[in-house]
Amino acid sequence: HFVNIPLILGLDGEALVGAIRAFTRHVLSSTYASGCAIDPSIVTEPGHAHLTLCMLKLYSDEARAKAVAAMASLSTAIRSTLGDPPARIDLTVKGLGAMNNDMSAVDVLFLKVHEVGGGEAVNMICDAAVRAFGDAGLLLPKDDRPVKLHATVMNTRLRRGRGDGELSGGRTPFDARRVMETHEEMDCGTIRLSSVHLSRPGEFDVELGGFYRRVAECCLV
Repeated sequence: HFVNIPLILGLDGEALVGAIRAFTRHVLSSTYASGCAIDPSIVTEPGHAHLTLCMLKLYSDEARAKAVAAMASLSTAIRSTLGDPPARIDLTVKGLGAMNNDMSAVDVLFLKVHEVGGGEAVNMICDAAVRAFGDAGLLLPKDDRPVKLHATVMNTRLRRGRGDGELSGGRTPFDARRVMETHEEMDCGTIRLSSVHLSRPGEFDVELGGFYRRVAECCLV
């Protein structure tokens, strides 16, 4: 399970998905893709675009019940700080970045995300999520730290072996320099935040356009 802010809901979400699909089509059909170790398997599904707030391992009914209760606590914290209903929060999704400084050997390429007007509302939501799930004893150790806002578009953890469809086992980085030359300032527009989800990876909801199945939700509108 993981706690996330979906970026694909509503009309602005549809525009974002379209922009990411156009970007990935352009890169995958380029003359440089294969020489840069870029293949379709490392591209994330645009319809799953989201901000990850924290990852969870919920192996028991008790842990899953605690997670649902933590979502309720998160909702209360958000509304006590941002209002009931919370004030509108808009994010700009613009520009590409990587998790490391060497663009010739990248494992994760992502879209940069910033709150419109330079506000701190989304950071407050991130901190409140970490606090709520940390207090419930459900956080993975690596997630007990400030959240870096980003939406992943390529990830070598997803890379498949040649021809067998299996995960390759090791991470082979790709050369993102040509991608950055053309797309570093790509603009996916502005997204209005509508909810925070507790979701299950690997399960999808037709009613949410194929987004991850929702176990619990904090509404922001």
